[in-house]
Amino acid sequence: MPGAVDSVLDNFDGQVEILVVDDGSTDDIEPVLADLKQRYSQVSIVRQSNQGVAVARNNGAKASKGDFLLFLDADDVICAGGLAAAVDTIESDGAAHDLYIGRYSIEYEDGTVKCMPATLGNNQGVRNYLAGRLSVQQGAYLIRRDAYLQAPFPEGLSTQEDIPFFLSCLARLQCLVMEVEMVRYHKYRGAVSKAKDKALQEGFANMDVLFAPPYHCQQLERYRVSIYRMKVRGLLRIVAKQGHSADALSVWKGYLQRSGVPAWFDLRVHFKALKACLSAARR
Repeated sequence: MPGAVDSVLDNFDGQVEILVVDDGSTDDIEPVLADLKQRYSQVSIVRQSNQGVAVARNNGAKASKGDFLLFLDADDVICAGGLAAAVDTIESDGAAHDLYIGRYSIEYEDGTVKCMPATLGNNQGVRNYLAGRLSVQQGAYLIRRDAYLQAPFPEGLSTQEDIPFFLSCLARLQCLVMEVEMVRYHKYRGAVSKAKDKALQEGFANMDVLFAPPYHCQQLERYRVSIYRMKVRGLLRIVAKQGHSADALSVWKGYLQRSGVPAWFDLRVHFKALKACLSAARR
C-alpha cells in the first residue's frame, strides 16, 4: 500500500486528497497507516468493518471532497506522469466529460507485461467493452464524484463488481478515452483462481444488478442479450477448467432464463455449454 500512495504523490504535485480505506484489516497495518500520515499531509484514513472492496470504495467516495475520483488498489502503482497528464486532459477539455479513461498495463508474476486496449468509439462504449476493444481498470480512470455517487459500485457482490459498474458508466455518462498510460497493476495466479471460484458461485448476480435501479437504463437494455452472452461464456470457461457438469447445466439454464428467445438460437453458447460439461465430466 505505501507504494501505491508514493506513486501518486511522487508523480503529481497538484492538489490531491488521498483517502486510505481500512476495510477491517486484521494484519498489523497501524504502523503503516501512521507512517503514511506522518509523511504526507494529504493522507486521511477511513475505517470500516470488513465489508468488501465495493463498500470501501463507496465510503471513500462519500468522505472525499474533490471533484474527480481515482480508485487505486493497494498493490498497484500510478505510472510516471500518468496522473498529471490525465489532469491536464481534463483541464484542456474544460471538464466536459464525466469519465476520463486512460490506458493500463498488467504485470504478471513471471515479469511479462501486457498493455490493454482503450478504444471508446463514437457512442459505442458499451459495445466496445463487450467486444474486448475497450478495457477499464482501477487507477486508470478519473470519474466525476457527483456522477459516481448516483450509481456507485454495487455492494453485496463477492467478486467482479467492477464489470457492472463500468458498463453502467459507459451507458450513462459522457466518456473520453485518453492516450495516457495511467497505472500498472499486478496479477497473481492464486488471486485469479480464487476470483474464478467466487465468480462461479455468484453466477449471473453481478450482471443482474444492471437491470435494476440505479444502474438500469435504455442503452443497457438494448445490450441485454450481449451482456449475458459475455457473462455465460466467461462462466463456461471457468466450468471447463475447474467446475462440474452440474455447473455447466446451471449456467446454461441461467443464460436462457435471462436472455429470452434470442438465447435459444445462440448455437455457440449451446456448443460451449456442452463442451464445458464434457470437460468437467472427464476430470
